[in-house]
Amino acid sequence: MFSREIKRAGLRPTVFGDTVLSRARPNKAKGRPRSNSVEAQEFSDGSQPSQSVEFSRTFPMSCSAGIALRNEFGRGWLERAQERTAVPYTLHCRRISMLKLPLVFRDGHLFVELERELWLFDTGAPTSFGEVKNLTIAEEPFTLSNSYMGLTAATLSQFVSVQCCGLLGADILGRFDHILDCARGTLSVSTTELPHSGQRLHLSEFMGIPILIARIAGNDYRMFFDTGAQISYFQDDSLKDFPACGSVTDFYPGFGQFQTDTHHIEVSLGGVHCTLRCGILPGLLGATLMMADTQGIIGNQILANRIVGYFPRRNALCL
Repeated sequence: MFSREIKRAGLRPTVFGDTVLSRARPNKAKGRPRSNSVEAQEFSDGSQPSQSVEFSRTFPMSCSAGIALRNEFGRGWLERAQERTAVPYTLHCRRISMLKLPLVFRDGHLFVELERELWLFDTGAPTSFGEVKNLTIAEEPFTLSNSYMGLTAATLSQFVSVQCCGLLGADILGRFDHILDCARGTLSVSTTELPHSGQRLHLSEFMGIPILIARIAGNDYRMFFDTGAQISYFQDDSLKDFPACGSVTDFYPGFGQFQTDTHHIEVSLGGVHCTLRCGILPGLLGATLMMADTQGIIGNQILANRIVGYFPRRNALCL
């Protein structure tokens, strides 16, 4: 894609490792100084260009384009000098803004792999935490605490029965567009807008946690969208009228583990129909839903067997 853009602009690309560098022809118009234009894009895997955002810098005379790239944008950009010039360089650079990561469904919970460590992908938690203090995703740096409401990576690992490094909550997930493809085990994360052609649902939010409208038995209900929940929850007396499907042990930060009886419920999300296994939250925990005027939680079951777009900055979920 980037190479085609270079050709249309009349540029000649040069590839060094994971970086494409191209230099425009000098401007020879009468009465105007000669100048060079350099474009660069880093490749995410050495061959396929990542989605990117564009910006520019102008560097002084006798400045090596390669050194300028390295000094201005740090490691990961061109590490050697390209060629010296006696005229200023304008660098039109494209930083990586999309990243593909392994997505793992294990024991009913959703994890993303970062630097060979598993992190719980949890849209229902307002705050991230982990065993590491600093984390970078798609070139965005984040500083993490080591716990949230008494929950640490160690206790989280016990609750989900999977060894993990921490939890990615709404404070981090809300900074990106996401395409979740559980069948292929991939998560696309981008600082720019990602396309999705599926049914679009509007999201509102409470403390950064997304809320959608679910239709159950002909009635509309406001429900949290919580990928950290292995089942869904419906805080309504009519739950017992639906087919029973056994009990489940679950957990919630600040509350701990609990057990609930579950039922199969037919749910419509913007016209997309699915059967969800729903329980009911215990007393005080269920009462917290009333604070946001919600009647339940849609868990990560809706992610199975479909490609889902989660776009919190645009208040949208695409199924």
